[in-house]
Amino acid sequence: MHQEYSRARADTELITLFDWQSDVERLERHVAAAEADGMPDPWALAEAECSLDLIDNELATLGLFDPRRPDIAETIRRNTEWRERIARIVAELRQLEAQADASTDNALTYRTGAAGD
Repeated sequence: MHQEYSRARADTELITLFDWQSDVERLERHVAAAEADGMPDPWALAEAECSLDLIDNELATLGLFDPRRPDIAETIRRNTEWRERIARIVAELRQLEAQADASTDNALTYRTGAAGD
């Protein structure tokens, strides 16, 4: 299958197994908005985690091709860059989620009187 796929692409064209493009900039805007609001963004987190899975699968599949081909090398470079940026996004969104959870736990503890009986 991958041989047919590789012949279908020009040498200078980026190869993507699933024919998708990650909108990293949009995800970065979601992180900035979530940080400004001090609120987690579970949908952006889910999308970023799915994007990481797709990129990992793309990179694994690209390992079946000759990395000396210019299109393969460029696609690996681009996917690796995307992966680094999206991994950072996931980490930032998880941190916001953890902060919100801790804040909620503290508020609930205070309201129930368990903290300072």
